[in-house]
This record gives sequence, structure tokens and C-alpha cells, in this order.
Amino acid sequence: IKSNAPPKITNDRNIGPIMTAMNKVKILEKGTNTAGALDQVRKHYATFSYPGKNTIMLTDGWPTAALGCPVKSMSLAAAQCYIDKAKLAAKTLRTSGEGTNILTAEIRTTNSKSNPELTKFLTDISGPKKSAGNTPAMWTLLSSKISIEMFITKLVRTICAWGPLIEPSVSNAIRAPIKDLS
Repeated sequence: IKSNAPPKITNDRNIGPIMTAMNKVKILEKGTNTAGALDQVRKHYATFSYPGKNTIMLTDGWPTAALGCPVKSMSLAAAQCYIDKAKLAAKTLRTSGEGTNILTAEIRTTNSKSNPELTKFLTDISGPKKSAGNTPAMWTLLSSKISIEMFITKLVRTICAWGPLIEPSVSNAIRAPIKDLS
């Protein structure tokens, strides 16, 4: 989003359902199952046809869980497994069916150090539909409460301007429970 001016809201009936859905999102398990979340979005998108599909992934860090990887492991092999699964899920989401654009937003506190490897991971999974990814222009850094609030406000206004009506049940598409973690 390049401007501080919000887009004109042409479909303001979306505001309530979108905010309700966003407020209902809860962490279901410990760990960030990036691959699982992207797979759930792909499955949801497969249920309807619409050429303008966009996915916006907000994250505060590395993927730390994935089905088929070592459970709750801090090993380098497990970390690479989580990353590889997330990259594959992003590629599949961008390229399967009609494809979808993937934009990523990295949430980092002002006290956090820069993490070039994490930024590279997030730019690797970002990209326009039908692309190989690795699109830095589709990644953004949110490093303060104000920037996060502005991003969420712009996001809601943009979704409302784009339409179509998004039902609150869509929030289930962005939850990716990990059933094999104990």
C-alpha cells in the first residue's frame, strides 16, 4: 500500500463481517504453521472461481510447525522442514487453479533486530499469481503499533472497496490447526 489515503469504500456492508472474522482469529496451537495456513487458504479458494484472489499473510516470525515435520523440535533439520513446507505451500497457492497473489507483512517490534534471513523467507513466498515468488515489492515490514493499526485499517478498507461480500465464516480459512502436535 503506497498511500496513506484509504481507498474509497464502495461496499461498506463488508466492514462488520470482516472485523468480526478478524477478531475471532485465535492461535489454536503453539507454533506458526505457515504451510498449514496457506494450504487451508488454497482449499478454500478451490471452492469458488474468482480471478482476483489475494492472500495477505501477517506473521511475527519463522514457521515453527508443519505437518510431516519433527514435532516441536528446535533442530536445524526441523527448521528447514518447516521452511520448505511453507515455500511449497506458497508456490502451490500461487500457481494452482486460478492462482492467487500472496502479500506478506512481517510484524517486528521496534526492539527486535533486523533478521535478513526471515525477510528473505517472506519475500520468497510473496509474489503474484502464477509466479515463482521471490517478490520483495509484495512484502512489508510493520514495526510499530501505529504501523500495524494503519495496515489493518487500510487492509479492511481495501477489502471493502474490492468486494465481494466476505462472510464471517471465511475466518476459518485462515486458521490452520495442527492436529499432530502434543
